[in-house]
Amino acid sequence: MVVMFLKVFLVQAQTEVKNTHPKVRLSITNAAGSKINLLQIVNEKTIIVDSVPINSNDTTVALRGASVKEELQAQLVIRDKNKRMFVLYPVLDNNRTPEIYIDLKQAFNTEKAYLDKFRFKNSPSSVDWSTLFYFPADWARAKSKLEKQFKDSMTVGAQKQIDSLARLIKDYTVTMLRKTESVATVYSGLNWLKFGFSDDNFDELLDELERKFSSSEIVKNKLKWFRATKKYIPPTGEILNNGIASIDFAFNTIEGGVQKLSEYKGNYVMLDFWASWCKPCRDESAFLKRAYQKYRHKGFKIIQVSIDNADDEKKWKAAIQEDGTNLFIHTRKEKNDPLIKAYKVKAIPISYLIDPNGKIIASNLRGNDLEAKLAEIYP
Repeated sequence: MVVMFLKVFLVQAQTEVKNTHPKVRLSITNAAGSKINLLQIVNEKTIIVDSVPINSNDTTVALRGASVKEELQAQLVIRDKNKRMFVLYPVLDNNRTPEIYIDLKQAFNTEKAYLDKFRFKNSPSSVDWSTLFYFPADWARAKSKLEKQFKDSMTVGAQKQIDSLARLIKDYTVTMLRKTESVATVYSGLNWLKFGFSDDNFDELLDELERKFSSSEIVKNKLKWFRATKKYIPPTGEILNNGIASIDFAFNTIEGGVQKLSEYKGNYVMLDFWASWCKPCRDESAFLKRAYQKYRHKGFKIIQVSIDNADDEKKWKAAIQEDGTNLFIHTRKEKNDPLIKAYKVKAIPISYLIDPNGKIIASNLRGNDLEAKLAEIYP
């Protein structure tokens, strides 16, 4: 399960120090017939940089990494004689050689927790990275399972569990980021906050990390990226103002019909721009569904406009089913469609709440804000 997050968290360092070829030392038992591959990002591609066959049950091998300039999180992929795969995530740097101890028989023991299946030595960064990666990933899976289980009818108890898991992920990640001395761990941990809590204010934490890792180019660049994109909410003046009339448009529904926005005058309408590939957009689904289920009997409508490309139509439709938003009104528009420009969609998610007279009364209501607004509107 851990492998599914690799694309997001693989790290390549950038700072100017002497280039070297870091190593990983692996002591492995019950491993005859296995093969070990060490993978790194080189020129923005993940490649195998070293490979070792294991011929005896108990052995120690050293694998040589590609040249690095700063701390780098890599993958150590173990395939046993039965083609089963186990993945470790050593952090390579120029000053330490991570040592890993693992019993391959125990690695495939499904009753053991992932972090109990191996041991790192001489690499605090590898310990921090694996710890920060594993626990939030485990909680995120539990959170996702609950969201799917209750996608059509969210209960108060289930929502409390989901909110509790979200807080756990955030609080644990923030604590680890403040504690660690590892560049690779900070890089990956910021991804947890970026994609899970895009609307939260982490300025104090970011300032602290910037001071602590002032000599790291990779952390500097990551913090710059995080600050530039963390909100997903266009600045004031770059969205349509409250009080102006909404712009009418015709659209093809996902069922194949043709409708117009103006057909829904007399109702409050949430016009939501999103895409299947947009994680912050998808994260809003639970809040939209809860608001819709609570107020749809009063006439509240949600029209979701996807900006997925035509080639991604299957992904768009699959996302609607996965998120349980099939009760909403759905359409898809190309990114260069005049409607996208008219509603100043320069980043997603972006949304507008339209009153029964067709006027925009609010924009970008995130999380519980939409439900709070609707509670003011409806008696």
